[in-house]
Amino acid sequence: MIALFESGGWSAQSVVLAPDIERPCGHVYRYATGRLAGRVPAGHPSWCIRDGCRERQQHRSRRLPVVTGRPEVVRADVALVAKDVSGMDVAPRLVLRAREDDVCQEIVLSMAQAAVLARRIRQLLDLTVTRQRNGRWRFPSH
Repeated sequence: MIALFESGGWSAQSVVLAPDIERPCGHVYRYATGRLAGRVPAGHPSWCIRDGCRERQQHRSRRLPVVTGRPEVVRADVALVAKDVSGMDVAPRLVLRAREDDVCQEIVLSMAQAAVLARRIRQLLDLTVTRQRNGRWRFPSH
């Protein structure tokens, strides 16, 4: 079971449950950050992968691929980044990376821009009547 968690980029450790815990033994709660319950090391945001931050002077999250389940010409992924400035809480930014053949482009957006972009994309998807059903995107036939 631990190998399964580690293959997903998570970490797991055995702990004794407190007497007031009512969930069954073995139940795992996954937080919205994608991490399991546990302490966040000092000096890193909760979403940081904690690898090479000091050398790059930048915190980075895992890159999340934009996968549709079918072949695409452009491959894309998104991630969070933030400058690593000692003693300062620097706001994260969203990085959208798109690759086609050997060409890679990155766009870095503030979190406010990313939130507006997400809303605009939802608005455009609503205009096309595009819906996800059974894990696959369905497009209207014309």
